[in-house]
Amino acid sequence: MIQGTSERLDGILIDRLMLRRYVLVSVSSVLIVLSLVGCSKRQANGPTVTSFLAGQVVLRDSTIESDDNSGFRVYALARGPEGVDTLGIGVTDADGRFATALRSREEGVYPLYVRRAGGVLKEGQIVVAEGDSATVSITIPGGSRPLLVRSPQNGAWMAYQNVKQTYNRSLSDLIQRGAATDENIRQTVLQSSGLMWDVQRIYPRTLGAKLGAVESLMMLGSLTSPSTDSLIVERIAEIESTNPAFVEAGRVGWRALARLENLETAVALLDSMRLSTGIAEQKAALQSEIVLAYQDSLRYDEARHAANVILASYNDTDWADWARSAIYELDNLRPGQPAPAFRVATRDGRQVSLETIQTPWVLLEFYEPRNEVYQRELSIREAFLASPSADDVTVISMSVEPDDDVNEAFLERGLGGYHVTLANGLEDEIAVRYNVKLLPKRILIRDGVIVAKYSGTAMLDIIADVVGQPSS
Repeated sequence: MIQGTSERLDGILIDRLMLRRYVLVSVSSVLIVLSLVGCSKRQANGPTVTSFLAGQVVLRDSTIESDDNSGFRVYALARGPEGVDTLGIGVTDADGRFATALRSREEGVYPLYVRRAGGVLKEGQIVVAEGDSATVSITIPGGSRPLLVRSPQNGAWMAYQNVKQTYNRSLSDLIQRGAATDENIRQTVLQSSGLMWDVQRIYPRTLGAKLGAVESLMMLGSLTSPSTDSLIVERIAEIESTNPAFVEAGRVGWRALARLENLETAVALLDSMRLSTGIAEQKAALQSEIVLAYQDSLRYDEARHAANVILASYNDTDWADWARSAIYELDNLRPGQPAPAFRVATRDGRQVSLETIQTPWVLLEFYEPRNEVYQRELSIREAFLASPSADDVTVISMSVEPDDDVNEAFLERGLGGYHVTLANGLEDEIAVRYNVKLLPKRILIRDGVIVAKYSGTAMLDIIADVVGQPSS
């Protein structure tokens, strides 16, 4: 550990570096759920899932004498890349009662609204799953109380969310009490994982149970111990290909099996899961995990071959672009390869290149000023740059936002490092050479050689990688 790191990183405790892999488990599951809201290509021909919602909306307002509760509109929406779809609308009668079918292109969690006379009066969420019948009782105005939708599917969703919230609170409590020991973390993870796995026993074959089962495996995977890896391998056989998080199960499963046995058995697991699903997107996603498995083991020729399988067999899916990008990275941007050369003019007129930088470490950032992920990490970034740990690090930040006014306003906060504007955005030659697809993207370079690459939330990992390596 570099002296002074925990004191100088503006309150960022080493506990957070140690716990980041456990906290990210829950973040991953949120992304799984959000991915269900959009409509997939394979189901673009029409509704395939139907559920039902009935209930009553009652107006409780002392300033209004009428008992007429008619005209309230209760409806669910699906937001997708092609716009907004209405899944169903129920309109209340004079007693406030309504009923409606909800039809969606896929099982998922969707926003639910109550509207009257043009204004949204209440909003919440509802699970839409085949054959589910839900009820809801709504009082307007009702204060800040959430909409409580009752059904087996929505009960499972609530149980799933409650376990996840309890898990996050427990981890936060360990940090606040200074009790984030390995054993305390392990016990918290095991307990929460068990509760998450048991959701399917109480609410079998529900969306919450399906996601809970996979998140249980993800929690166990964060411990990386032989006993938990064995449990993952045992339980993954129970995850069906109809599970919307089937690919995520494969992701945690192959890593556990690789730790327990070897890469060949891990790849065999992924291959068997790929063959068990009839959905092309899932097949391609599982094949992408095979690419990563070989890449992580430094078997680059086999990784490249696995990526070519995606191009040959699943070229009509979105994963084809991923495969082409992966092949480019394998050929040009592997850790241990020379970083692509560049020479840029900073916003204050200086010329910067890898050859002219004096520090052994270079952190190259590609970002967009309004990107929320990048903004959330700015305090960590600045605290790190102000610490002795960053004395040997030069940061070059390249904005892909061509609007100079936006960049100028963003940089008024006085961020450290060199700052460059790429006038052509993601099409700029430097962004293309570094294969920038997702933002923010960061490349850690040492003595002109690529050490690691990061997409999305990454500052704590970058700090750990810099701090964990000896100085030159």
